[in-house]
Amino acid sequence: MAPSRPLLSMDVSTATPRVGLRWLAVAVGVALWLVAATSGAQDDVEAPEASVDAQEAEGAETEEEAEDAEEEAEDEAEDEADDEDEAAEGDEGPTTVYIGLYLLRIHDLDLHAGTASVTYIVWTHWEGDVDGAGYELVSGTVDSQEHEFQTIELGEHYAYYRCRATVAIDFDFRPFPFDDHTIKLDFEHSDEDENVVRFVVDEDSVRNLPHARISGWDVDPPRYEVIPHEYNTNWGFPGVPADDVGRFSRFRVSLRIRHSAGATFIKTFLALLISVLIGFLGVWMDPEELEARVGVCVAGVFGVVTSQAVVAGNLPDIPYLTLCDKVHLAGLIFIFMALVESCFAAYYQRHERRELALRIDRLSRSILVPAFALLVGLLVWIG
Repeated sequence: MAPSRPLLSMDVSTATPRVGLRWLAVAVGVALWLVAATSGAQDDVEAPEASVDAQEAEGAETEEEAEDAEEEAEDEAEDEADDEDEAAEGDEGPTTVYIGLYLLRIHDLDLHAGTASVTYIVWTHWEGDVDGAGYELVSGTVDSQEHEFQTIELGEHYAYYRCRATVAIDFDFRPFPFDDHTIKLDFEHSDEDENVVRFVVDEDSVRNLPHARISGWDVDPPRYEVIPHEYNTNWGFPGVPADDVGRFSRFRVSLRIRHSAGATFIKTFLALLISVLIGFLGVWMDPEELEARVGVCVAGVFGVVTSQAVVAGNLPDIPYLTLCDKVHLAGLIFIFMALVESCFAAYYQRHERRELALRIDRLSRSILVPAFALLVGLLVWIG
């Protein structure tokens, strides 16, 4: 059959190209496999090297972290040691200094200058390295210090001094002559505050001490106490905040003094009372005796003024009225009232109204003296 031949011829020619394509595909696949194998081997070679580098980097980082951790541990240990030292110091607290004072006498009490000279013996005893005798008198000045004695007995320091000092007194003369004042001797450590030195009253040593006496004054037993005292300043010290507050332990001996009430009243007011009574004598005279009545009133005024001048000479210049000033002023006012009453009585007497004049005199006698006595009592009671 003629048609079948050409078909055979077409199959053979068509098969040849297909076989070549298959071999080409195989060759390409082999080549790709070789390339992949080669790159994989290179990766296998580079991977261990990278892992080694990573391990070395990790090792370096670990060493640095270990060193940092060690340094932090050392710092923490040092901080803990410092805290322990500070806690130990805090637990120790300030040094206790026992202090006592024997007030021997008070003399040269100067009301004008506001000072007094005192002689006393002061002692301290303490344990530790702090100078327990390094105190100072902050309420005055020490004029002399003698008979110094210091020793150490059974591990305890002891210091003893006999001193004479001038102390300042804040006088308040408003209730004069019934005024009372307080003499204060204040001691503080000259260098250390209350965090280092704390004073404590030596109660056993001062309990039975006699108290000093002052001529013309009643003196109470001394009072011993320790009080805190603050200074709101940094003393200009460089590096210290301006609002720094310094707190010091202060040992205080207080002595209250006052005038003797009975003797002082008589000495101060006797001349005044006599002068006022002289001025009141006019209301017992006849209304016709005007000159005599005026004369006794004037004498009473001079007596009151003289008494006031004598009393004021014993006091300093002060910007307020004392009780004594008020009583003298009341005496002058009542004498002036008696003088005015005498003038009215004389006026009615001369105008032939004698009964009215006598009635005014009787009324004045029953009012002036009791009213003056009542006013003086009220002023003394108020103070």
